[in-house]
Amino acid sequence: SDLVVKADLTPSTLELAPVAWSKPPGPRASAELTVEFQGDQVQRIRGLRVAAPGLSFDGAVDFTGPAWVVDVAAAGLGETRLSGRVRPERTGYAATLRGPLLDLGRLIETGALDGAGAAGGGAPAGGQAIRLDARFDRVLLGQGRELVGVAVLLDLDGRGRRQVRAEGRLARGG
Repeated sequence: SDLVVKADLTPSTLELAPVAWSKPPGPRASAELTVEFQGDQVQRIRGLRVAAPGLSFDGAVDFTGPAWVVDVAAAGLGETRLSGRVRPERTGYAATLRGPLLDLGRLIETGALDGAGAAGGGAPAGGQAIRLDARFDRVLLGQGRELVGVAVLLDLDGRGRRQVRAEGRLARGG
C-alpha cells in the first residue's frame, strides 16, 4: 500500500546549515512524497520533491536492498544543478554527483568551507567516512572565477585523514 504526503512548507523555517541555505516563514515552499509499504515495512519513498526559493529536489529512496539508496534525479541549490546517488558504505557514506554547474561561490564567501566538519574539509561529524566522486561541467568560485571540466575524487576516513584527486581547467577570469 502507499501513503501520499503533500506538505505546504510556506509557514515553516527551513535550514541546511552545511550549505549556508535557509528559508524563513513566508516564502512559498512545498514537499511531496509517496511512501510505498509492504506490510508494515517501508520499501521505497518515490516522487520525493521539495521546492523552495533557491532549493529544489526530485528523487527517491529505496530500502529494498542490503542498504538504503538515495537517487537524486535532479537537485538545485542556488545556481547549482546536479543529479546523483548517495548510499551508506562501511563506516560512512558514498556519493556520486554529476551536473552542469556547481556553485561554490557563496560557500567560499561565507567561509562555510573553512570550518571543521565535512563541509569544511575536515573530518565529518561523528567520525563518518565520506567518499565522493563528482564531475561538473563548470564550478563557480565567486568573483568571476570559474573552473571547467572538473572531476573530483574525495575520501575522508572519518578520523581526519583525507585523500583528494581533482582535475579541471581555469576558465575566463579563473
